[in-house]
Order: sequence, then C-alpha cells, then structure tokens
Amino acid sequence: QIGCLHETLSPFDAVAKRVGEIGKLLSSQEETYDELANFSRDLSGAEAQAEHAAELLRSAGEAAKEMKESAQKNQAMLQANIKVLEKKLAEWQDRVAKAEAAKQEAAAAALAEAQADEDTTKGSKKEEKAKKEKA
Repeated sequence: QIGCLHETLSPFDAVAKRVGEIGKLLSSQEETYDELANFSRDLSGAEAQAEHAAELLRSAGEAAKEMKESAQKNQAMLQANIKVLEKKLAEWQDRVAKAEAAKQEAAAAALAEAQADEDTTKGSKKEEKAKKEKA
C-alpha cells in the first residue's frame, strides 16, 4: 500500500516543487511589479505636469500676442498724436513768427513816424527861424 501510495503521490511531488518555484518566482516579481506600478504612477504625474506646463505656455503665448497687438495699437495712436502735436507746433511757431514780424513792422513804422515828426518839427523850427530872420 505504501508503495502504491508513493507511486500515486510521486507525480504530485514534482507539481508541488513546481508550485513552490512559481511561488518564489512570483514573490521575486512582486517587487518588480510594485516598481512598475510606482513608475506608472510617476509617469502619469509627469504627463499631467507636462500637459499643465504646455497649457501655461499656450496661455503665456496668447497673452504675449495680445500684449504685442496692444503695443502696436498704442504705438500707432502715439504716432498719430505726435503728428497732431507737430502740426499744432508748426502752426503755433508760424503764429509766433507772424506776430514777431508784425511787432517789428509796427516798431519800424513807429520809428519812421517818430523820425518824420522830428523832421517836421525841425523843418517848422527852421521856417520860424527863417521868418524871424527876414523880419
């Protein structure tokens, strides 16, 4: 009976050994599986961070584009304002030059009038003196 039992169970011995080997193999691979699970989790986190960074860069790019457009509009308005101011300055300078010319003309006319009055006065005095001398 023992021999018969031994014959019946001996094929199971190989199976039991193989089950033990597979158990050891699974135990050793469990650490690798845990590492792969951690790596997968870390990789998912890195991908999420990369996507977030890409979104921030897109937003920054859009903001920079809007700022550039705004700066161009401001520059155009500033140039238009400069042209208006240059025109007003030229008009003002022209008015000042005309006023100065008119002032100089008035001064010259006043001087000429004063000289004419002086000449008239001298002429009148000479005539009076000549009349007195005749008399």
